[in-house]
Amino acid sequence: MKLFLYRLSVLFVIAFICFLFVCHVIKRMGLSDWAYKRFTVAKQSSLIIGTSRSAQGIHPAVVNRIMSDRYAKVYNFSFTVVDSPYGETYYDAIKKMVDGKNEGNRGLFILSVDPWGLSYEKHWDSEFLREEASCLNEVRVLHQNPNIFYLALNFELRDLKWIRSLAVLQDDGLYRVDYDIDHADTATNIKQKMETYSGYSITKSEYRLSWLGKTIDLLKQYGDVYMCRVPVHPEMLVIENKQWATFDADMDIIASRKEIPYFAFTDRCGSYRTIDGNHLYKEDAVLFTEALCDSILTVSSSFN
Repeated sequence: MKLFLYRLSVLFVIAFICFLFVCHVIKRMGLSDWAYKRFTVAKQSSLIIGTSRSAQGIHPAVVNRIMSDRYAKVYNFSFTVVDSPYGETYYDAIKKMVDGKNEGNRGLFILSVDPWGLSYEKHWDSEFLREEASCLNEVRVLHQNPNIFYLALNFELRDLKWIRSLAVLQDDGLYRVDYDIDHADTATNIKQKMETYSGYSITKSEYRLSWLGKTIDLLKQYGDVYMCRVPVHPEMLVIENKQWATFDADMDIIASRKEIPYFAFTDRCGSYRTIDGNHLYKEDAVLFTEALCDSILTVSSSFN
């Protein structure tokens, strides 16, 4: 019996070592899914918060290059409009992610806002809050590498189609999509996205607005907080204005109450190219991030 238990334990140890090795190889080769890496990083002193618009549209490397002498290194902790709308689920994850013991530069927190992440949508939220089925709700454990809880509950290998799409989750949290802006399908992608979003129906959510306020209050304890609205295709802006005409005015009110700046960028929607009407092309995202940093530096002296 002892020999059997010994052999069983040896097999278990070997299997576990092989498991860790496979996880390492998968991560190093970029074969892990779109969110796994975000569940394996350590606590962060500065964060970019939001949906896929900021996940693809705000480059941590650009922010760190421009802000390195002023703020602690920033990490992009944005997910998707389904996984990370403002609410209790996202708030809890942010609370676990933020490093309250930062001994270096001051923390920087960029909160990306848009009508979709601060509303109820009749399809996404019809039976329950959309984020209840998200990875952030199902996997409550962060900062583990490998994260066995995520691997057990949510992990998916990138399929061949996804690999060919050249979408990569970088180590700094940026979701980089190497899509060719001159590809013939770009116009089709934009048209299809506009048709899809035109079919959605949103209602301003006091619940989500309340949790946005709580998120701001949380992060103000650890550094400077800025809200921004990532630019989109002009047709997408038209759709959003029809759904929530007072969005920017509402954000201005929240920013004023919380004594933080808000940068709308809606007047520049025609200045930046998108790959689908909703997400910035990677090169234009660099330009936008530089403009955002310039706005932050311009007003920071009066708010800090």
